[in-house]
Amino acid sequence: MAALPAPDTYEGIPWRSGSGDRAWSVAAHVGGLFLSFLPALVILLIRGRSSGAVRQHGFEALNFHLTVLLGYIVTILLIILVIGLVLTFALWITAVVLTVNASMAAGRGDAYRYPFSLRLFR
Repeated sequence: MAALPAPDTYEGIPWRSGSGDRAWSVAAHVGGLFLSFLPALVILLIRGRSSGAVRQHGFEALNFHLTVLLGYIVTILLIILVIGLVLTFALWITAVVLTVNASMAAGRGDAYRYPFSLRLFR
């Protein structure tokens, strides 16, 4: 029977206590609500090599917010039809809800995978 990872680990990678890993991970997710994929990219460049947990959350947030950006481009093109307005609003609500879920999981130190995300980077 496989042992479960300790509660202070993320997919087997230990959270470094006192390092702010959880705060950086939450910031990677929440920053996307305001600045699209840029916060996740900057956090990956700054802290991605020093912390496996921040790297995992950063790539997950980067992939999701790039997917949302592509979704917005498609819905803007569909605004010519009335359906684009409805889809833009639905995409925004979905992005907010999923980002809040991801940031709460990061704050607890849990792993999170966005359900509707293209895996562009790993």
